[in-house]
Amino acid sequence: MVRLFTSLLLFLLPLGGIASPSLSLLLDQHEQQLGWAFNAHLIASGIDQNLSNIDLSPLKENFGVMVEEYSGTTGNTNTASQQQLTIKLYPRHTGQLQVPELFFSGASSSPIEVEVLPAQNPSGPINFEYQISIAQPWQRQQVLLTVNVTTPDKFARLETVDALHAGSEIKRIPASKETLAETTRLGAGWVIFPMQSGQQTISLPPVLYHLQGVVERRFYLPDIPLNVKPLPGYIPPLMPVGRVFVDSHIDADKPLNTGESYNWNIRLHSPELMSHLLPPVLRQISSDNNIHFLPAQSRRAENITVHGSHGEVVHTIPFQALSTGRVKLPKLRIQYFDPVQGRVAVTEYSPPQTWSMASYWQLLIGTGFLLASIFLVKLVWKYWLCLRRRREYMRKAIQLIAKASNGEHLRQALHLIAKAERWPTNLSITKWSEHWNSCYSPSATLTMKNLSRACYAQSKTDAIQIRADLLKLIENRKPGHCRFFVTCG
Repeated sequence: MVRLFTSLLLFLLPLGGIASPSLSLLLDQHEQQLGWAFNAHLIASGIDQNLSNIDLSPLKENFGVMVEEYSGTTGNTNTASQQQLTIKLYPRHTGQLQVPELFFSGASSSPIEVEVLPAQNPSGPINFEYQISIAQPWQRQQVLLTVNVTTPDKFARLETVDALHAGSEIKRIPASKETLAETTRLGAGWVIFPMQSGQQTISLPPVLYHLQGVVERRFYLPDIPLNVKPLPGYIPPLMPVGRVFVDSHIDADKPLNTGESYNWNIRLHSPELMSHLLPPVLRQISSDNNIHFLPAQSRRAENITVHGSHGEVVHTIPFQALSTGRVKLPKLRIQYFDPVQGRVAVTEYSPPQTWSMASYWQLLIGTGFLLASIFLVKLVWKYWLCLRRRREYMRKAIQLIAKASNGEHLRQALHLIAKAERWPTNLSITKWSEHWNSCYSPSATLTMKNLSRACYAQSKTDAIQIRADLLKLIENRKPGHCRFFVTCG
């Protein structure tokens, strides 16, 4: 009906060639969902100026404006001008909105009230939300504007484009998608770095809602007001505004060779900055008598997420150690403005320490380690042979005691034990007992007295009992202090 009325109006306008200039704004509908457009027709009659030059900025407070088509003529001496501008108005809010009056060449249109409903599809509601991290940032401080859309459409996705603003650097956040049981959560947004202080208004491009390969909706955000606080006058222009972290490593796992080139990799990173806003540190690195630095190569990268702009720069600095000793890489001093504390913060970084050594020193030390290793192996081998020989003597002694039928056999077993312990040869029974008591417990005195009587006295001492006592003595022996000083020959 509205399109028919518009056509009739355009048909009748030429008949009023002597009528005064007029400007009319007609809408195809007065009720629409968020993300969908009001189709509007701006009609000018009796105006010689080109209607394409009209100022549509009054509409942009509540609507995103897209000009679709211009048609008509600007008139001549015989006919009045008839012009039409077809535009689409995408609402920025839900609720009752006003399409304001427009002015052009002395004529004006009438304001119109419209109603904007929440976004809805047959499967359920589409919830559109946005959030800004801080409304009063410091100059050059990161501001996150994130958009979240919850929809029942499992195949929907969001798309954003880069935004331009004279007083800010703006980077878009890549779109994200999380599929839940009943709904799909979509995310997108922008990272804003206001480079100038004062009141600013950021106008962002629409968030495009794709479904089945086409743009189903266009969500326009309201203009974002920022009250940007100026940095203190003592803050230099290259000082970053946000936390900065630093770490480094050397491409070598062993002591460095003097005169050879190695790489020192310094990594600066921040979850709040773009890579080109990270502080310069190469000016703090210079050669001296102990170390020579070569020209550095730098590699920058950024990973922008809903959590911020994770900027990173890696400086690869070749260097040569010139002398033997500890390689003293210079300490790095990083300054940044902490927007939370509102003051300058300083980070002191001490690089990893390593050692450099001339080739002849490495050869000399390596030879020393080799000789020491050979000596140690020989010592261990000799000790192992000693222990083996000792165990063998002790095993034979135990076997001899177990088979002994008289005191003489037991005396022979004592000689084998003396060899195992490296005691003097041909020990008397009394001396053997003394050596045993000095090295082991329990005491062998009583057993040796019984053995002595069996060997030298004409008493009827039971050799079987002595044999059992001697075996028990060997089985229950515990080393004494002197055991630790026994050496193997």
